[in-house]
Amino acid sequence: MTAMSTKSGAVLALEAAIRRLPVDKVAAYEPPFIPEGSRPRTAADADERLLRLLRLVKAGDRDGATALFQSEMVGLPSEQDHGVLHQPAALLSCLREFLG
Repeated sequence: MTAMSTKSGAVLALEAAIRRLPVDKVAAYEPPFIPEGSRPRTAADADERLLRLLRLVKAGDRDGATALFQSEMVGLPSEQDHGVLHQPAALLSCLREFLG
């Protein structure tokens, strides 16, 4: 089997190959790996940010949750984050599905 995937799906495809599942080839595009030393380590307030994200999701504020995730967890500059919120719904479906 050939596994082709992007983003977090790319990580899953690589994991399948590492675990010797029946995967002959992997095409992994933009797996979300952070090379050591390329970013500061996780902030001490990571738990608080996750709780804020979960509160936004539970409140049904998907745009707010997306903005928080993109800006404070992914690290996108705010001008890019604003653009993400206004992309066609199909482009946000993966993130929104992740958020529940």
